[in-house]
Amino acid sequence: MTTTDAKPEVAFPPGVRPTGVVAAPQGSEASWGLPLVVLIVGMFMSVLDTSIVNVAIPTLQNEFGATTDQVQWVVTGYTLVLGVVVPASAWLGDRLGLKRLYNLALLGFAAGSALCGLAWDLNSLIVFRIIQAIPGGILPVVSLSMLYRIVPRQRIGTAMGLYGLGIVVAPAIGPTLGGYLVEYVNWRLIFYINVPVGILGAVAAALVLPRFPRIAGRRFDFLGFITVASGLLALLLALSEGESW
Repeated sequence: MTTTDAKPEVAFPPGVRPTGVVAAPQGSEASWGLPLVVLIVGMFMSVLDTSIVNVAIPTLQNEFGATTDQVQWVVTGYTLVLGVVVPASAWLGDRLGLKRLYNLALLGFAAGSALCGLAWDLNSLIVFRIIQAIPGGILPVVSLSMLYRIVPRQRIGTAMGLYGLGIVVAPAIGPTLGGYLVEYVNWRLIFYINVPVGILGAVAAALVLPRFPRIAGRRFDFLGFITVASGLLALLLALSEGESW
């Protein structure tokens, strides 16, 4: 049975919704395979830096004339800030857009790494590591958020397997790569190596990743963030320094 007053269907260009927002690509392997690689690179850099510095601790002691406990804050400070930044990542993604936030985090991580390589004493290195950890904590969260929007639902298992492989491999490669650079080149290179990778990753993300709509109007819960951040900071601090304290 047909009706004479039915409204004609309006055809929109491929990948464009009625609101005019470009949709995430769906379907073919080519549509999500390359973006997935770009996301893994960003996540890989952040996770790699949690372990690559560990092997440089004796060298940093000699370089700055500090004790093991003092130098350990180069690693502890980075880890603490990673945990604190995570609760704010979702709001920032909605406010700025996931793609823009990912690019800013990559460039910020590269800039923080460059500052760490330029550190002139232990205090400056710890401060620069904290700065580096702010975008470093955002990268894995934003990467995973975009992964679920880019990859078709029926291929999520495959994509998560590849993504998880990067999470497992990064901490394993960190000590080996860091040990080689510290032993045969210079300890500053464990930070400088992130700079070209971050810049190239941001360029690739700008070219490959689809645009995601921003969600305006959501109020940032300052009280919730402060309480969650302080709770995480206290918990992570107790786990990392509780035994020695």
